[in-house]
Amino acid sequence: MPRTALAAGLAAAALVTTAQHAGAQHAERLRVGARPPGPAVDSQPPHRAPPPGAAVLRTGGAILGWAGGAYTGAYVGYGFRKHTGGDFEGFGEALLGAMAGGVVGAAAGAALPELGSRCETGRRFGRAIGGAALGGAAGLVGLGFGGWPALLTVPIGSVVGATAGAHGCRPAGS
Repeated sequence: MPRTALAAGLAAAALVTTAQHAGAQHAERLRVGARPPGPAVDSQPPHRAPPPGAAVLRTGGAILGWAGGAYTGAYVGYGFRKHTGGDFEGFGEALLGAMAGGVVGAAAGAALPELGSRCETGRRFGRAIGGAALGGAAGLVGLGFGGWPALLTVPIGSVVGATAGAHGCRPAGS
């Protein structure tokens, strides 16, 4: 265990030293007026501010996406079980399919509209799917309160997570 702590301490010290050195180099470039290495400033796409209400529009897209994804997921989940005519047969599979499909649908609904984002659609979708999955997982806390609250907390968590993930997207390197 002491070796692990020593290795972590050395790694942290190296990281701090590297950051200080990079900061000193940046300050020196600014002082002498040199341009930092990297792409020209003009090569960046122009930044457009998100329109008013962009978060509300993303949330609406996530809600609609969740509904469509949940319906599709429930249909697919229900089809996984061989049905013999019993009551509530395939209900569990349909419910799991709805939750999984809702997460993907919420991410797609939140990420598809550009709304002034400087990120490409794939990056927005990646962030939205991560947020929706984390929000949906956090929503599973509802299972501890008798199970039925999860029917509300998972969709809400997925929609909020997808919206936050897609709305907070910044381009790589910034």
